[in-house]
Amino acid sequence: MLSLVLNFLKRALIVPLALLLIAVAAVSAFLPRLNLASVPTAQGREINLSSYTLVNYKAFDSLGEDNYVGKLTSEDFDLGEIAVLKSSDNSTGVRMLKSSKEPWNGGGVILVGKNIFNQFKLLHNAKKGDTVTFEFYNNDSYNYKISKIVPNVRAKELNSYLKDNLLVMCVPYNDFGNLGDSYLYTVYVAQKVEG
Repeated sequence: MLSLVLNFLKRALIVPLALLLIAVAAVSAFLPRLNLASVPTAQGREINLSSYTLVNYKAFDSLGEDNYVGKLTSEDFDLGEIAVLKSSDNSTGVRMLKSSKEPWNGGGVILVGKNIFNQFKLLHNAKKGDTVTFEFYNNDSYNYKISKIVPNVRAKELNSYLKDNLLVMCVPYNDFGNLGDSYLYTVYVAQKVEG
């Protein structure tokens, strides 16, 4: 009888416990290689202007599609330098939507990352109160303070956040609830800082 009890304990407790310990050890050894906890960084990323179409402009309407608009930087979080282009159907990276108006005339600007793999995803490092600088090519630079972060925004709702004196930055991510090729966005709304 004692041998039956010991055999039962061995099969019911000891073997599963040993397998569990082996699995935990294997996962523990494998997880650091995945680098899941790391935050993407832009270390040393600077824009090479020679790879863009540069046009002197005073109005966004005078820019052609995919022309260089300017660059985004931040001293508050690791953003690097992000090139912004005027939107077109073929744009990659970060694009300025056509509904944007010049900030030197009090207008608001809306920027959208084209896909989940571009550098704009570094905005996930930002928090309320952080400042972003938008340096417009051959025009002024403007500082914007992030005042609101809104997750789960659909593409058709993005322009509703655009108001005068705002910089609206939209970071895409996959909409796993939709079988199509669609994105949801995290929207960072930033107010222009005077002075």
